Amino acid sequence: MVDEIRPVARWREFGYASARSAAEDWTNLQAAHYFCNQQKGAKVGNPFEEKKEKKIYPKISDGNW
Repeated sequence: MVDEIRPVARWREFGYASARSAAEDWTNLQAAHYFCNQQKGAKVGNPFEEKKEKKIYPKISDGNW
């Protein structure tokens, strides 16, 4: 299966003249498994890549020691 690196549905964001020109751009294609393509949808990047968000843990206090 072939997948677009930059989604055709978002062709305006990537400077293409039309959705068709985005779909026909050979430099915008990559091999993909069906499952991976479905998970990605119209997002850009690897859907399985971990999000690099800073986790915030609450400050817990159990009294004055």
